[in-house]
Amino acid sequence: MPGFSKIFSNTAVPVAGKLVSVLISIVLVKLLSTNLGVDGFGYYIIIFQFVAIFSSVSDFGIYVTSVREMAACEKSEVPRILGNVLGMRLVSAAASMLIAGVVVAIIPTYDYTPIVIGVWLATSMVVINSITGCMNSVLQVNYQIRFGTLAVVTGKLARLCWIVFILVLLIPGSVTGFSMNVFSDPSAAGSGPVTLVIYLVVAGFTFGSLVEFLVTYYYARKLTDISFRFEMGYWKPFLIKTAPYGIAVFLGAAYFQVDTLMLSLLQGPEAVGIYAVAMRLLENGAFIPVVFVNALLPALALGLQKGDMEQVKGLLQKSWLFMLSISLALALLATGYAVPLTLLFSSRDFVSSSMVPMGSDVAIQISVWALLFSSLNRVFVFTSLAMGGQLKILVINAVGVTFNVVTNLIFIPKYGMIAAAITTVVSEGLVLGLNFGVVWGALRFRPPVTASLGMIGAAVLVFGLSNLAFHWLMNPESITAMLLVSSASCVVYLFVLKTTVLRTYFSTNHVFGIGRWL
Repeated sequence: MPGFSKIFSNTAVPVAGKLVSVLISIVLVKLLSTNLGVDGFGYYIIIFQFVAIFSSVSDFGIYVTSVREMAACEKSEVPRILGNVLGMRLVSAAASMLIAGVVVAIIPTYDYTPIVIGVWLATSMVVINSITGCMNSVLQVNYQIRFGTLAVVTGKLARLCWIVFILVLLIPGSVTGFSMNVFSDPSAAGSGPVTLVIYLVVAGFTFGSLVEFLVTYYYARKLTDISFRFEMGYWKPFLIKTAPYGIAVFLGAAYFQVDTLMLSLLQGPEAVGIYAVAMRLLENGAFIPVVFVNALLPALALGLQKGDMEQVKGLLQKSWLFMLSISLALALLATGYAVPLTLLFSSRDFVSSSMVPMGSDVAIQISVWALLFSSLNRVFVFTSLAMGGQLKILVINAVGVTFNVVTNLIFIPKYGMIAAAITTVVSEGLVLGLNFGVVWGALRFRPPVTASLGMIGAAVLVFGLSNLAFHWLMNPESITAMLLVSSASCVVYLFVLKTTVLRTYFSTNHVFGIGRWL
């Protein structure tokens, strides 16, 4: 069973690569939000959020189940598992995207907007991403995630180059000055140059996905044979096994994304554009938890298969502390630096003012706490999955999505974006509590209370003082000052943890995988 240090080593490279991806994403969001304007950026977000929900249907739990199956099987069985997984994902992705295209076309609110054609253009990207994800599972099982990371970064760079070229070609001065807003006239939403820009942006994302696919294929084929298989005798029991988790994945995506679509239907693209800046921050902040639990799953599955409960509980304790330390720091930082973060990701049009009473900065201060709950929740979801608890995950996510939808329907019409942000946080907290209850009932796992309280105290003290100093002594809108102060406070925070809380749980050679100096 791979130890915690092995998981960390398999996490460090993807985290480094993801940092590069985050920087690219920041540039993309900055370019698109500023040049498309609030309404145009809202349309762009609606297209990809709509597709994302149906994409989760196409996954159907196949990816995670395939990782578990390949981690536990003989090496000779991997090509057969992979081939059938590729076949299943191809069929499911194509079918779900066809349904997405039909559904978006019959929603009256989206008539005469770029959304309908934009969704159809994005469907090919989802199919390509589905196949890439299957091949990436081979890299994950063999602890070769660094090659998957290389593919992701290469694809994002290709995407960025495409979009920069489009903006330079169609919007002179947009890349260098961030000053041209082609969506200044909202009445042009369904026609004109901005529509062409949105369509070409979607095409650019598809191009980036194709590049990522080619790089992933190059490295995955060195580890196993890659071919599509359509063995119905294999598909039926596999899909029956994945069905509960597959539905749970869809419900999980729904309760995290349905608020954006409900905003689009009840409040319009402007509300979506403002809210989307906060949600993009959450997505970029969640990369460390996502990479970590992806590396954790094979180790948990193997440990549970061998019945090594002590090592499983040890992994869970360390995973809890790791997630808490990272997500709590991110939540406190985002709360204190919401305004400069908004300016970093977008423009002044998105910041709260007399013209925009509730801007993206307010949405960030509220919704970022969902990141804390969702990060901790991932540990328990993947543990439950490794124990075969797909049905329980399904029920919990059904509770979460029901609560989310009902609450949003009640409060969004009156309170708009603020209601959506608060509902997201409460929904994540509810689901975290329920998933923790499942793991506690099965393993009697309890998080290290003393270490957790010490970590919370250290984070509140360090980041609280740094936030006060930032707002009292510096320009609270300065991005440069934010980067300097937040970087310094992170160094202090790590030092405090290293000398207190972490010594009991982590060896000095791999605390957070940062290096021997810790």
